[in-house]
Amino acid sequence: MAKLSYEVLSLPVPFVLWFLVFDHPVLGGFWPTITVAAIILLMISLPRLSSMKVKFSWKGLLIGVGSALLVYGFFWAGFQIVRSIPAFVQQVSWVYQLRGATPLYLIAATLLFPVGPTEEIYWRGFVQAHFNGNLSSTRSVLLTTALYTLMHVSTLNPSLMLVALIGGLFWGYLFNRLGNLFPVLVSHVLFDELIFVILVIH
Repeated sequence: MAKLSYEVLSLPVPFVLWFLVFDHPVLGGFWPTITVAAIILLMISLPRLSSMKVKFSWKGLLIGVGSALLVYGFFWAGFQIVRSIPAFVQQVSWVYQLRGATPLYLIAATLLFPVGPTEEIYWRGFVQAHFNGNLSSTRSVLLTTALYTLMHVSTLNPSLMLVALIGGLFWGYLFNRLGNLFPVLVSHVLFDELIFVILVIH
């Protein structure tokens, strides 16, 4: 029987953590719980951190910023098309209700670190990089994205799962295409800030 890798053995953890985050925020609310959950995923990723290519470059920064704007624009345009569907609008509103009474500056800081970067460090730099060593680039992206999307299934929110699916495919492709986690980190963090704090979609 083949021995399971450290990366594969870690996969149940984000599913349990995100179930707690969205359904049973045990640490006094959504934001404290997701902060601790992100730190746990970061700690799991630490043994592989030195092998992750996170190389700063101005080109990478521009790609990260440009791609974040592109993904945000895609979702903004999509919402304008379906905003007449009450069920969809309710799903989007539910996501924004997670902000609660937490000050926006604290939400922005939490998205900047640890939440935004850690999702990419764990899912792309840790999990997808492992699958890249065993599967084709396309299969690696598809498998990682499927897992990343299913992690959100406990929310029973199709719109949130759709964001995870499209975002996962996009960032997964970007990671494999560039071979550098830095632009993907920038893209994910900036997208989170745009859609959740700066330019709320409604």
